[in-house]
Amino acid sequence: MGWIDGGTLNSRVNYAVDEVADASKPGIQKIANLFAKEGPVPPEHFVDRCLDLLGPAPLSPETRHGLLAYAARSGTLDFANPATRKDSEARLVRMLQLIVSAREYQLC
Repeated sequence: MGWIDGGTLNSRVNYAVDEVADASKPGIQKIANLFAKEGPVPPEHFVDRCLDLLGPAPLSPETRHGLLAYAARSGTLDFANPATRKDSEARLVRMLQLIVSAREYQLC
């Protein structure tokens, strides 16, 4: 991959992370609303669904394990519950940021 070096990769990651940083953006809200229709979302489903929604990126087992570990720390999400919606949205934003900053995602 001669077209990318440390500086270019860093710029790409920063750009991608910034693009998914605002939970009030329409695209993030659409994802949150999709989750709200599903009811409580267990961590593994949350990770798999976020990966599906962001497009195919062949993640290494280590990267997938890290995403699952992050998601599992806070347990099940509930976007339909007004009392937990903001927290669920914040966790959604962070998960999307983790995915788009993954090396495999940037190089696919």
